[in-house]
Amino acid sequence: MNRDQARHLISQTFTQPFDKDRFRNLSINLLNHVNESKAQAWSTQYIKDAFKGHVQRYERLGTYTSPDEEKLDVLIVHLTTESKLERARTAIRNFVADHLKTRDEKDAALVAFVSPTEQQWRFSYVKMEYATVEKESGKVGVETRLTPARRFSYIVGEGESCYTAQTRFLGILQNTDSDPLLAEIEEAFSVEAVTKEFFTRYAELFGEINAELEKLVSKNKAIREEFKAKNINAVDFAKKLMGQIVFLYFVQKKGWLGVGKGRIGAPVRETSFGN
Repeated sequence: MNRDQARHLISQTFTQPFDKDRFRNLSINLLNHVNESKAQAWSTQYIKDAFKGHVQRYERLGTYTSPDEEKLDVLIVHLTTESKLERARTAIRNFVADHLKTRDEKDAALVAFVSPTEQQWRFSYVKMEYATVEKESGKVGVETRLTPARRFSYIVGEGESCYTAQTRFLGILQNTDSDPLLAEIEEAFSVEAVTKEFFTRYAELFGEINAELEKLVSKNKAIREEFKAKNINAVDFAKKLMGQIVFLYFVQKKGWLGVGKGRIGAPVRETSFGN
């Protein structure tokens, strides 16, 4: 898959309401192959009581086996009307962990969490970690640990630009010569890498704004005198401008600017406080 094809596939999947066929297509191309003979669906009656308040039903599209023989399930988890993507992160993460432990003991899952009341959906990577520990009895055993879900999720869907999510998966999609390791999938979700990318791009934009301001001040006498009278310089102005833009974006994402949550320039709909 070339770069343009990969960009189109990611954009169509991540900037639209959830669509099973698009998600399946992305998963197959991301992993190079998925064993779809393992596909299965579980209705409400198969959901444990501890999770019924959050999960209505779920399905496995297939299973992927990495070159290191690690196994990953591709899942779609349909939430209940009461459950919210942002507020139920721990519960739905623990639900996937329970699935991984009880359904043939998989190492990880690539999951689409879908809410019936939201146009956005959560694209997550949930990983089980198995560590050898010494118990109080002196015996050695295996302890199961779950990677925190907050490190491995993107909110995608209608009204989301998904810039970071789109760029993180391009390399894997373009590499059709070898199957990805689970470590490569995890890296695409890594918060450390995403944070570094954010600040790198932030610094680039700051540099561009500062350079343009410097040019403007040098060419425009009125602006130059205004800056001097108010003891303003281009660097400080650029810093404040960037900070205000980030703050306004955050407020807009909360739905506090009188537009639909997560949408810019959209008709006013219901505005809600909180995430």
